[in-house]
Amino acid sequence: MLEELEISNCMHRFPETLEVIGDVCPLLKRFRLSQRSFYSECVDDNAAMAIAKMSELRSLQLTANSLTNSGLELILNGCPLLESLDIRSCYHVCMDDEMQAKCARIKTLRHPEDSMDDYDLSFNYTIPRPCWSTEPIEYSMGCQSPY
Repeated sequence: MLEELEISNCMHRFPETLEVIGDVCPLLKRFRLSQRSFYSECVDDNAAMAIAKMSELRSLQLTANSLTNSGLELILNGCPLLESLDIRSCYHVCMDDEMQAKCARIKTLRHPEDSMDDYDLSFNYTIPRPCWSTEPIEYSMGCQSPY
């Protein structure tokens, strides 16, 4: 059975795919899901709901995911064996004291604001412009535009 899976530099969200993975890969131990763009105003816990079904996970990397504290809590409750969690650039997660306490059992925890200096994939980092502008600023790190 499949124990490790990586879906990296995604350009789109795949909630149905993640649901199938959660259903057909019950013994998955390591899962890595990274988006290509590191900022989104959207919040979406669909990936978290699917990942919460992966009860055998030991290691999870969700880079630039749009999950919230509720989604992270679903994952923590559904994945009791989780030892390593990387949620860098998951900017809709607030690591307040309550969330820190819920993550206390995780041996290796990378926070949303932690540095991406050791990240091994290329990515686009988009942040919103000041309120008087509607165009985002895009910073690219080692990648070609897909367009």
